[in-house]
Amino acid sequence: MNAPDSPAEGSTPELRALLQGLADPDPARQTSALSELRDRAKTKNLSASEGGFLLRSVGKEYPPIAGNPTNCVAAELILAVASTPDRSHVAIIQEIFDSLRPPTKPYGLGDPRTAALALLAGMDDETAAQALLGLVEKAAAGGSPLTLPVGSLRSKPRLAQVYFPRMLKSAMGEAANDVFLVCFEYAKKGLVPPEQLAPYAGVLVDAYARIQPVIEAAQSRLPPACGEGEDNEGYGEVRDDAGLLLDLMGYFPSPDVRPVLNASSKLSDLTLAKYAAGALLRLGCNVETGVLERIAARPETRSWLFDELGRLGKRDVFPATWGTQAALAEAVMVHWLVHPNELGRPPDEIELVLVFVDDGPPDGELEWYLLRFRTHPPHWASENGWMTGLAGPFGSTGGPTTADYGRTWSDFTRWDSMTPDQHLETVRETARRFRQARSERGTGGRSGAS
Repeated sequence: MNAPDSPAEGSTPELRALLQGLADPDPARQTSALSELRDRAKTKNLSASEGGFLLRSVGKEYPPIAGNPTNCVAAELILAVASTPDRSHVAIIQEIFDSLRPPTKPYGLGDPRTAALALLAGMDDETAAQALLGLVEKAAAGGSPLTLPVGSLRSKPRLAQVYFPRMLKSAMGEAANDVFLVCFEYAKKGLVPPEQLAPYAGVLVDAYARIQPVIEAAQSRLPPACGEGEDNEGYGEVRDDAGLLLDLMGYFPSPDVRPVLNASSKLSDLTLAKYAAGALLRLGCNVETGVLERIAARPETRSWLFDELGRLGKRDVFPATWGTQAALAEAVMVHWLVHPNELGRPPDEIELVLVFVDDGPPDGELEWYLLRFRTHPPHWASENGWMTGLAGPFGSTGGPTTADYGRTWSDFTRWDSMTPDQHLETVRETARRFRQARSERGTGGRSGAS
């Protein structure tokens, strides 16, 4: 379908009334019109020509949305059209893009430019992909890189031959991390051949070099724990960016990345060390035994290394000391605890108390690991002292595993609130209920720690 010949194409009395409501200075009438627009988007009740009409109406003057300085009517109109995009909309987006202006406090899809890019990114259409890349490259060349709406491309990677490696040329400013996130999803799924990415390894190396001073300065003052609760003067965000870059380098088979990865694998921050070591292994490089030992020795990085080596078919290099089921159960427990909804960080101390073996159908012999753990002040859980945790169950055949059937948990009960016999009885009852539930609904599957 071609682009509309005139701004009036697609106009209907209902849409004209809707635009009048959006332009109404009365907050109540504007809110009502916004509600109607969003309802149309949810029900996908817009034809291609109607969507084109709304896009061409984006440039009109609309009052700010009451109580929402991070959003604007222009973005709302574009997002509504994005629910039912059409190829004819691509040319209109290109035509109006330079006239789009962000709201007072732009945020994400509340910025009409980001909403426009999201419309293009959501289309499984090469013309739309080319248009998106062109707009992003133009903004980057002008010194004003755009924020990329990466959600749809990460959840449903497509058109790899169009987006990569070309998108890497726009990895600068605010757009850099978005580009790397998308690239990681495409590379991880094998959608981009490594030989196509290799020539662009310098983009990653340069991005890492820009944050390397912050990383190195933090090593002497930070514990190596994965998932720390404190941001440590902005280091948490830098760590996330660095981890993504190091992990992504494992898909860029270039000699340029190896010095960075080798050096990073020796960082005291084991979160970054593990990503660097994993990338080296993925590239077929050797990793020093001491590096693997350090990563495996920490419960918060142990299960990740165990599973990563399994995926790469290199489980034989995992340090034997930490490859027991007891050590992996501890790691699975800590992995559960570092989630933001739980402790939000690893415990300062953790101990294995007992192993309960449950034998019966439908899974055979299963092992449950009862542990206790505690944090030190000023963490909020420190006042509880030692607390109870249960990891498992783990199958006793086939060797040690991190697959725990998804029953690892803790309700942060104080350890001293029950006697040892009562703790054991609690585990027995948990195992009994697990068996009963499995028998009633079938065996299902098992979940891993990482």
